[in-house]
Amino acid sequence: MDKHKLSKVAKQSLLWLGIIAAIAILTYFAFYRPYEIKKDRENYTVAEAKVDEIAAQIEATIGKPISSHDEDTCHRNPLTCSTAKTLNYPVTSPEEAKQLVGKIKTAYPSAPQSSSEADAQHVTNIGELNCLAIHTLPNPTDFEGFTRLPILAIQISCSGPAKTDHYLIQSNG
Repeated sequence: MDKHKLSKVAKQSLLWLGIIAAIAILTYFAFYRPYEIKKDRENYTVAEAKVDEIAAQIEATIGKPISSHDEDTCHRNPLTCSTAKTLNYPVTSPEEAKQLVGKIKTAYPSAPQSSSEADAQHVTNIGELNCLAIHTLPNPTDFEGFTRLPILAIQISCSGPAKTDHYLIQSNG
């Protein structure tokens, strides 16, 4: 083969390589990336329902909280999102708070029991999302001469990496 034919074959090979690379990139952005985002959004939708389900189980177990709020947020670097619900219960003593925590753990009995009454307890996984129930007991000094009842806060949340910002972006600072 002479140099001219070799040069022509090399140019054609590069052209075909470029075309194949362009098709691969186009396929990723036109088909696979939207599919990934859709599946990711479905995981967050399932997580929202799971958070509500666990909150309802807790309410059925120990009663209606005095207040509750939902919080759905995303953070960048790396992009993560979470869906959460916090239930607030007034308590009159540290013993009552611990007793309520013991009762609510029956709302998700398949979860491994934590060693502390005031920490996170794994509930389930949904795709790459990790779902926790966090029990925050009032400080024992909150019961000394209080003018309003101390609060037992129970937060149920699912969080993890996200393909896009499903919720409002919060600053990390």
